[in-house]
Amino acid sequence: METKLQSKQQYPRFIQNKPCGIDKFDGGSQERLAKTIARHFCQNDSLDEECTLPRIIGIEGIWGSGKSNVVKMLERELSDDYYFFEYDAWGHQEDLQRRSILELLTSKLIDDGILSGNATIKVKGGGTKTVSWSEKLKYLLARKTETVTEKYPLISNGMVAAFLVAVLTPIFTFIAYAVKPTPTTWWFSLLSIIIAALPVLIALCVWKWAYSKDHKYGWSYMLAIYQDKVEKDVCYETLSEDEPTVYEFKTWMQDISDFIKEKGQRKLVLVFDNMDRLPAEKVKELWSSIHTFFADSGFENVWAVIPFDETHLACAFGDETDEQTKQLTKYFINKTFPIVYRVAPPVITDYRSIFNKLFVEAFGETENEAKETINRIFRLVNPNANVREIISYINEMVALKQEWCNEILMINIALFCLKKTDILANPVEQILSGDYLNGIQTIINNDLQTQREIAALVYGVDVEDARQIPLKKYIEGCINGEEDHDINQYAETNKQFDTVLEEVIQCMDNALIDKIIHCLHKLTRKSDVILRVWQRIAQLKLKESIEKQVFPVEYQELLLHLDTES
Repeated sequence: METKLQSKQQYPRFIQNKPCGIDKFDGGSQERLAKTIARHFCQNDSLDEECTLPRIIGIEGIWGSGKSNVVKMLERELSDDYYFFEYDAWGHQEDLQRRSILELLTSKLIDDGILSGNATIKVKGGGTKTVSWSEKLKYLLARKTETVTEKYPLISNGMVAAFLVAVLTPIFTFIAYAVKPTPTTWWFSLLSIIIAALPVLIALCVWKWAYSKDHKYGWSYMLAIYQDKVEKDVCYETLSEDEPTVYEFKTWMQDISDFIKEKGQRKLVLVFDNMDRLPAEKVKELWSSIHTFFADSGFENVWAVIPFDETHLACAFGDETDEQTKQLTKYFINKTFPIVYRVAPPVITDYRSIFNKLFVEAFGETENEAKETINRIFRLVNPNANVREIISYINEMVALKQEWCNEILMINIALFCLKKTDILANPVEQILSGDYLNGIQTIINNDLQTQREIAALVYGVDVEDARQIPLKKYIEGCINGEEDHDINQYAETNKQFDTVLEEVIQCMDNALIDKIIHCLHKLTRKSDVILRVWQRIAQLKLKESIEKQVFPVEYQELLLHLDTES
């Protein structure tokens, strides 16, 4: 049933590619599987701890089979008693996995109110401290350092100056007294005073010079020196960084499990999605962590769910086609998961029904005439397509339909999306010959309308302008002597041949006239238009100057195709 929002939307519209938690298969296989897994969760958690299986399961299925959709349905079944958290391993492949998991998980649990109140942390060096969960997370993820500091007092320049003044003043006073004669005069007395005060005068001059350079060296600074308040230390630090370890990860998850039990919160389900899309080394690394934390003792209130494709998972252990690699992959799967559930691919009846449902979701009832034909050709070309591929195909059609509206038939838009790779590999040849229709040629005819509309999609021009492009390019290729181009190939089968040929000749550079003659000489088709083309070529050839009295082959071929009466 459509929502009010959907009913107001105009068609065509894009289909949501995210898992919706709704089983669109007629057989209800995904719904049945989700209910089965939910029963296992409840039954296992109702047993005594000594009798329980490890709280980890695998969900196996090919890419696009609906594993994520099953997880969404499982979440809906267990929403009252279990809290689901999805970790996208592929999206965080550049991160440190353990750190990333804890950071994202704890932040989400705090935001959703699962983790609230206070928690206890162990302080480095011994002891514990009560903090909030947010502070505990910061402490876990912080860059913790252990610092050993050795302090050595540094004597300032001011202290050195004061020391020198205190020591030198008595010395200079003694010198002044020693040089003073017994019968003294006033200027000898003045000289002795100056000599005695010389250290102080020098110190004042130095201070005045320093003050002129930096005003911080004022009287307050001098007073601070006198009161011994200026301190400078030279520090030497030894740093040792402490990164999160396996033990810390396990302790953290255990703390979460214990908190859930203590507060009566919903149990936690960790979903490790897209693990089989990681590079080989990343797969092994994450797999090792999952096995270590969940496959052995695990946690009483934490489950782990891992969707995977066995074929792609095998790439992490070597060549997926090698029998030994397959056996090794099975060994790791059996070693990690006590139970593996399989998501079955859709059967033919499901396939047809799902395509029609998704098509109507995208186009409504506006394209009913083409729906069955499009469904049929898609299933013929892609007999093993999954739901994700169907959605991708329909969304591609929606994009082109929004661009071209009613200028191009829906069936030709669908045809282009379906055979785009073949068509774009050699547009001219494929459009004219219709070879890309291999397998569906009994359903779709390569008529002129199909050629025009496919050409419009290929070259991005109006349908009317596109009708001659493929044939025009082919004829130009024949004139230029391109490989595998035969001027007679479409001369009899394409109704536009004469018209397009005449247009090409009119637009060609006169320097290519000899190539045109050689090419058209091979043409077996006869018509009034082609004769008119030959006459035009003859007129151009007559304008050329003759340098030698010879009869070139171009003239010979030209005369063979002219009407003698003209």
